[in-house]
Amino acid sequence: MIEPNRLSLMETELRALMASHLGVDKPTLAKALHTAGRRLPKRQRVNGALIVDALERAEHPGLYAQLDEKQISRAHTDIVAHLKRINISEEKMRRIIRIGSAVAFNLLFVVGAVIALLRWRGFV
Repeated sequence: MIEPNRLSLMETELRALMASHLGVDKPTLAKALHTAGRRLPKRQRVNGALIVDALERAEHPGLYAQLDEKQISRAHTDIVAHLKRINISEEKMRRIIRIGSAVAFNLLFVVGAVIALLRWRGFV
């Protein structure tokens, strides 16, 4: 059985890592995970939900006995390893490149459509 103090330390560590590597600074882990959203892979979101569920169950003595320490520790280790690999400046650059490429594609599509329309109407 995992101790409630250890769970709260896990939550604090995850919130600090999310603040430094994702720029998500929220008062609880559940809100931080919700804000991070799809910036985390599905597996890491599931692991985060497992830890949030464990934090909620730790408040109730009957449900606290059902917690699986190995599963929670594995989930925590996976999330920590993933968050430590994230470089915030690289993520910002990827986001800028993604937006720029989307704008460029849409612009090329519109120009192509206008040229096709002008050619169809006989102006070009």
